[in-house]
Amino acid sequence: MRPVNARDDDGRGFCGSCYRSQGLAPREKCTGCGTAAIIVSRRDDTALCGKCYRHPERRCGICGRIRRVGLRATATSPDICRSCFQAPEIICSLCGDIALGRRSTANGKPMCFRCQATQRVDAALTGPDGTIPAPLKPVRDAIVSAEKPRSVLNNFTRNKGLALLSSIARGERPLSHDCLDAQAGLWSVEHLRTLLVAAGALPERDENLARLQRFVNELVDGVAHPGDRRLLHAFARWHVIPRLRHRYPQQPVPENAAHGCRDQLTAALRFLSFLRKRSRQLDNCRQADLDAWFDTQRQHISASSKAFLRWARERDRLSRALTIPVGRPSSPKLFSAADERWAHARSLLHDDDTASVPDRVAACLILLYAQPVTHIAALTTEHIHQADNGTVQLKLGHASLAVLPALGRLLTQLPCELPQGTARNLAHGTWLFPGRRPGHHLHAHSLSARIRTLGVDPRPDRNSALLELARELPPAVVGKLLGLHPGTAAKWAEIAGSSWARYAATHQLHH
Repeated sequence: MRPVNARDDDGRGFCGSCYRSQGLAPREKCTGCGTAAIIVSRRDDTALCGKCYRHPERRCGICGRIRRVGLRATATSPDICRSCFQAPEIICSLCGDIALGRRSTANGKPMCFRCQATQRVDAALTGPDGTIPAPLKPVRDAIVSAEKPRSVLNNFTRNKGLALLSSIARGERPLSHDCLDAQAGLWSVEHLRTLLVAAGALPERDENLARLQRFVNELVDGVAHPGDRRLLHAFARWHVIPRLRHRYPQQPVPENAAHGCRDQLTAALRFLSFLRKRSRQLDNCRQADLDAWFDTQRQHISASSKAFLRWARERDRLSRALTIPVGRPSSPKLFSAADERWAHARSLLHDDDTASVPDRVAACLILLYAQPVTHIAALTTEHIHQADNGTVQLKLGHASLAVLPALGRLLTQLPCELPQGTARNLAHGTWLFPGRRPGHHLHAHSLSARIRTLGVDPRPDRNSALLELARELPPAVVGKLLGLHPGTAAKWAEIAGSSWARYAATHQLHH
């Protein structure tokens, strides 16, 4: 039963689809391709078939993207793309708001998408006692108050994180990190974990360290040889993880540090497999085997394996007579031209049309203050301080430094972005560069990609800025202001060719 588009000579009615597919629609010559086809658009002297016609694309008045028009503009409303115009505006019979929804969902009465999403979420999170568990109520409130409730409805049946949350609410699974670890790796489950932690339903933990421990368990369980399995497990348990915890005793483990540990474990497993193929074991390994290993492997794999070899030699599992190659410290090779770097900095500081405020701030911190992207992404509002004289101070190292006035004006506008979706309602608002997950800052890789679109390459531009600062300031000052290790600051002073041997005596004489 469909609306009748046309009738034949016998009076039979045909819908629009059958009218075209049965060949009943008249065919004319298309002015685009010249073939006889069904005309779908006429304008002036132009008649176009379905293959040649292109739907108009204009800027959507809701999302701002250049998309295909779903609802044409009127005197009181703008053009709306098909993604934003998915339903008519109705007066909801439950909440009374005028919003997008369905005309007959609530027993023949109109209901908006927010009320529909609220009903479905409440039904999914209701426990056996007929109520929503108290730890899950903040998460429920964040979900139903999402900016786009239609997305909640669209993803309701295919979101594995929401299905897991529903089983937890029904008491089928415990509310714990171990329960979520059983399905670790799924983005929706990891996003659910951040929501539960931000809402206080789960205790906060070091996720990078937890992922590393899961990686160790999976890697060890996949080793077939019992001897290699014991060696790899001992190396991870007594060397890799303890050193990582000692290095970061009171702060979360950075992602790059955890990634380096995974490289060490993977390289150790490859080396043991390499010895097996040569009919050797670790206790009877020869110098020729070590030389063949370092000659045949890629540089980062052979470098990562040195930690395992040194650990094995210290515990007499590898002969102390064997020589492990010592890597030579490499010097930075990528630098940018000073005039191009200063031109980029001036444009980003003074031209408001170049990019968004967060991207401009991040790029300027690289160009002017030689900050790595990982440190920039982790900045919070506590790092910014406005002095009594009006200058803005930014704490990058052990001491605060007064930034340029133009950069200070941009810094005081941060944070000006919030996470999208459910995470927006649980965001803390302390990160200068908030990420998509509540309680977490923007990922360094995402921030680096955004900076590159502005023509700023983090590695060479930071090297050039650091080289210039090392020429103008003593290593102790550079390290104190920029948060560099004293050895790193001294190394850059050596690369820059600066001699500050008399700085301490001169500083003491003047003070």
